[in-house]
Amino acid sequence: MINQIMKCLNIYIWAKDKNYKYIYCNERFAEAAGLDSPEQIVGKSDMQLPWKKFAGYYQVDDYGVLQGNVPVATDTVTNIKEVLVSETQLFNNNKQCIGVTGSYVDITVDAID
Repeated sequence: MINQIMKCLNIYIWAKDKNYKYIYCNERFAEAAGLDSPEQIVGKSDMQLPWKKFAGYYQVDDYGVLQGNVPVATDTVTNIKEVLVSETQLFNNNKQCIGVTGSYVDITVDAID
């Protein structure tokens, strides 16, 4: 049931380890990366994905999250989409930070002609 819900939501979800390598993403996020499945993103960094020119910017945000900052921001993607981004620390069962997890949702307002 949770997988079906995740497929229906218009939300893009990811998780990275402390080395900024992806350990998870949902199908929508993989599609946004131009990949056929979430498994194709696992082990890659932002430098290996279509948004590589922004990788340094994302790594700074990820570093801040690992230090305990919780950014919530809007961002413009390729001058076409406006997205609301949220990131937080990812913890294991022992409450140790093992990376970052985040999501974004498209908040683009279409112009009315």
